[in-house]
Amino acid sequence: MSEIHAATPRPRPLGPIFLLVLLFLLTGCGGAKPPVAPVTQLIPQTQIIPVTQIIPVTQVVQVTQVIQVTQAPQETATVTPTQPPPSTQPAPVTYMFDASASQDWQDSHIILPANYQVSITYVTGAWNFNFPGGGMYYVGPDGYPEPYTSGQTENCEPAPLLAAPTGSLIARVGSGPPFLVGSRDVFKTQSSGNLFFRINDDCLQDNDDGKITVKVGLIPAAQLLPPTQEQPGPQPTTYDYIVAADQGAWQDTGIPLEKGQQGTISYVFGIWSFNTRGGWRYFVGPAGYPYNYTSVMSGKCGSLPLPGAPFGALVARIGTGPVFVVGLEASFKAGQRGNLLFRINDDCMGDDYGRISVKVNVMP
Repeated sequence: MSEIHAATPRPRPLGPIFLLVLLFLLTGCGGAKPPVAPVTQLIPQTQIIPVTQIIPVTQVVQVTQVIQVTQAPQETATVTPTQPPPSTQPAPVTYMFDASASQDWQDSHIILPANYQVSITYVTGAWNFNFPGGGMYYVGPDGYPEPYTSGQTENCEPAPLLAAPTGSLIARVGSGPPFLVGSRDVFKTQSSGNLFFRINDDCLQDNDDGKITVKVGLIPAAQLLPPTQEQPGPQPTTYDYIVAADQGAWQDTGIPLEKGQQGTISYVFGIWSFNTRGGWRYFVGPAGYPYNYTSVMSGKCGSLPLPGAPFGALVARIGTGPVFVVGLEASFKAGQRGNLLFRINDDCMGDDYGRISVKVNVMP
């Protein structure tokens, strides 16, 4: 008997209808699908990317920090709230001249142009003028400090400047009117001319002797700086004191000074003489004798308070501190506590004569 085998079913081929359905699904024909074009219109939205480049623009915030730079002037203004220090006046052109007591008007040959500021300052020296009975008064450029009647009214001309002290230093510009110089004077020239000097005395032939040395400074008025307005502040205390030449010790002014305190000393008036040689007296001002001098009393008296300073100069010290020269003017700062002391720079004061008046200004 033959075996009967069941036949294996063969795969059925896809029918045409199924293929059509599959193709329909693959091609999207089963429903309306959004066209690609709207998708491509998203490109403008992708351009938002450049908009995100605003980030560098937001960095402008950093640029606005320039405000800190603009604040710099405010900072410098607070650092320097005060005005800059005033400029100093220009230095004058200076000349030296010796005026003699025995000569009439003396041409210094210093030409003063118009519109110049002129300063005349006493440096050293003394002279004498006539005196009834043959006596002589030795004075400095400020002249005799008391009223004086000349004993030489006959055969002499009146003094050039009757209103000024007898024996004082006077001057004139060209043939202009005479004026008092004294220890110092500052004036402005109105016209040009040579500068002349002489002693204010009626008779020059009665043994007038001596000379006065002065320093003359010239500055064009156009170069002068306007005066600076003084700022309010502490005011100095002022003292007047007369220093005698014939006192053998330091003269205590009674002006107390504390360590670090500052002040100035200025010559006001007077002359004095120091030790003699052959019977002659050397009359000088506070600047002392301007030439080399060897004392005939050397070794017979004490030593000079300040060997390096001129004979006859005005010297000072504070308490027991070091000695310093005053001369016509000096500034000081107290190195210790003590009173201000003065004396003449001489080794022997027994043969000295005269007085020097000074003004002392002490800051608080």
